[in-house]
Amino acid sequence: MRFHADTFNLNNLSRSLFAGFMLSVVISCADSFAPASAPELEPNFATDEVVPESVKEAFLALESAPSVGMSSSNLSASYSVTAGPMASLSAAGSTRPYVVSRVAFAPEASPSNVVPLLKDDGFHGAFIPVGFDFEFYGEVHDKFSVHSNGFIMFGPLPGTSQTFWVVDNIPAAALPNNMIALAWADWDPRKAGSSIRYETRGEPGSRRLVLQYENVGEAGSTGKLTSQLVLEEGTNRITIYTASMTIRLSSHRVTQGVENASGVTATFDSVTNAINGITSPRVRGFFNLTDDAVSFLPPPPNKAPVTLVPGNVSVNTAPGSCSAVVQVGSANVSDDAPGASVVGGVRNDGLPLDALYPKGVTTITWTSIDVEEKTSTADQLITVSDAQKPSITAPAGLEADNDPLRGSAVLVAGNAVAEDNCGETTISNSRSDNAALSAPFPVGLTTITWTAKDGSGNTASATQVVLVRDVEAPKISASDIELDATSRSGAVVPSFNVVFGDNVRVVQVSCTHEPGSTFRAGTTAVTCTVADAAGHSASATFNVIVHGAAEQIVAVIGYMETLGLSNGAGNPMLNQLRAALGDVEDENGVSCKKLDDFIRMLTDRKKSSELSIAEMFEILEDAKRIRAVLGCQ
Repeated sequence: MRFHADTFNLNNLSRSLFAGFMLSVVISCADSFAPASAPELEPNFATDEVVPESVKEAFLALESAPSVGMSSSNLSASYSVTAGPMASLSAAGSTRPYVVSRVAFAPEASPSNVVPLLKDDGFHGAFIPVGFDFEFYGEVHDKFSVHSNGFIMFGPLPGTSQTFWVVDNIPAAALPNNMIALAWADWDPRKAGSSIRYETRGEPGSRRLVLQYENVGEAGSTGKLTSQLVLEEGTNRITIYTASMTIRLSSHRVTQGVENASGVTATFDSVTNAINGITSPRVRGFFNLTDDAVSFLPPPPNKAPVTLVPGNVSVNTAPGSCSAVVQVGSANVSDDAPGASVVGGVRNDGLPLDALYPKGVTTITWTSIDVEEKTSTADQLITVSDAQKPSITAPAGLEADNDPLRGSAVLVAGNAVAEDNCGETTISNSRSDNAALSAPFPVGLTTITWTAKDGSGNTASATQVVLVRDVEAPKISASDIELDATSRSGAVVPSFNVVFGDNVRVVQVSCTHEPGSTFRAGTTAVTCTVADAAGHSASATFNVIVHGAAEQIVAVIGYMETLGLSNGAGNPMLNQLRAALGDVEDENGVSCKKLDDFIRMLTDRKKSSELSIAEMFEILEDAKRIRAVLGCQ
C-alpha cells in the first residue's frame, strides 16, 4: 500500500521515533556541472525525508500501515496545465492506456546537469524544465519534479512532502500519480559515486529530455540502479533504458511504468523470472534488469464507432398486396472505448420502422455515437419483390461462312420479344464471348443470352446460337538457312526461318526435320506443314546449307586476303591454309598438321603482329572449328 505523509499512526510504535526527523537542506552542485544555458535549480527546494531503516522495516511488517511524512513550507510552487492536441473530450479518453513495447537498448550519452540536494527518500520541490511542451495523458507539461526513489511526477506537488519509499500498485488513486516510474523502489542517492542528472538536447521540433539515475544505491543494502529516461518532443514517446538494476533486500519491491493524474489507468511491461520462468507485471515485483529498454507511446487517436446493422432482408409481396410486413431487427455498435451507443434507425421514406414496406428497396440508416460524440452510420436494405417472372422469346439461330481473311463474320442477330404481367420489362443481351451484340461473330459457336427484367427485378432468359464456319486454309513461307559445320557430323540448326498464320489460328506444325536436328555438310531440303482447327493445311520447303571444312578454309583464306597483310607476314600463314585445303578430301592427316602449323604461326605474335588482337582471335576461332570438322586429334 502507499504511505501518506499527513496521516501517521504506528499502533504500538511511539510517535517519539519521529522526533528526530528533520528537513535537510544541502548545498547545490557546482555551476561547472551544468552548461551556462541550463537553468539553475534552487537548492532550498530540495526535500529530504530521513526515515531510519528500523522504522522502514517496522512499516514493511504492517500490511495496513498508513503513511509517513512531514510538512514543508518549501513545497508550494506554481504549476499550470493545459489540454494538449491529443487530449480527450471526455474523462473516458484520458484513461486510455499507453502502447508499451520492447525496443533496442540504445541509451543516450550521460546528461550533464546535476539535480542538487537529492538524498534518501527526498525529492526536488523546484520544478525542473522539460525544455519543450510534453504531452502526458492528454495534458501538456513543461516541467516536472524528480524523486529519489526512482520516478518523476508532472503537475502540482502535494501539499506535504511525500517520501514514497514503500512501493504501491499502479494504477491506484493514492499518491504518487501523474508519474513515470523508471524503477520505483527504496533508493538512497547519498551513496558514493551516485548522481541524478538531466539535460535537454536536439533542435526545436525534435528535442529530447534525458534524465539519468547513475549508481544510485539501494537503501539499506548493496543494490544499485543505473537507469535513463528519455522524453521525445513531438511524438511524446517515453523510453526507459535500464543499464543495471539490482535489488538485494527481499522486502523491497520495484514498479516500472506510467500512471495518469487520477490514478485510474497505468501502463507497464512484464518481466520473466530467470529461475522459474514465470512472467509477471513490473508492478511491486522483486526482479533485476540488465541492458533493458521499454518504450511507451500515447494511445492512438480515438476512432469513430462502427455501426453494426442487422442483415439485409429480402421478402416477396404479400398475396394481393404490393407491400410486406418486415421484422428488421436492431443494430449494435463496436468501438475502441466503452460508452458508445446506437442512436436509432431512420427509413428513407420517413415511415416508422414497424410500418409496411412497399415493393422495391427501402433503406434504413442506423446511427451510433461514442462518448466523444463521434458518429458513424450504416445502411440496412429491405427489398420487397414481385415473385412472378416475365416471359421472353429469342430470335432464330444464324449460320454463315467467315468473312475473307478474317476469323469472324459480321451478322445481324435480331431482337428478342418479352412479355410481363406488370408490363414493365427491359431486355438485355449477353454474348458468350463477352463482346457487344454488334461486334463480328468469331469462327465457331457463339451463344447469345437474352434476358427480360420486370419492374420488380424478376428475370427470365432465352438463348440464340450463331455458327460461323472457317473456310480458309492457313498460309506458310520459309527461307533457306546457311551455316558452318562445327563437327564431323555437321551442324545443329536450333530453329527454322518459317513464318505461318491463319485467319483463326494454326493448331498443328510439323517438319520433315525438327528444329535442333544435326544437318550434315551439304544441302538438305526441309518441308514444314501447318494445319488449322477446320482441317485446312499448307506447306513450304526450304534448304539447310551446311559448309564443310573445305568451304570454311576457303572463307578464311578469302578473309585474310582482304586484310592487306605484307607478303612476309601473310604468305607463310596463307600457304599453310592452302596446303590444308589441298588435302581435305584425302583425310591422311596432312590437313590437320597444316592447320596446327597455321595456328602456331597465328598465335606467335612475332609472325602475326600485323593482325589486331580481335582479328587474330576471330581467325583462331575459325581454325579451331575447322579442326573439329576434320576430326583432328
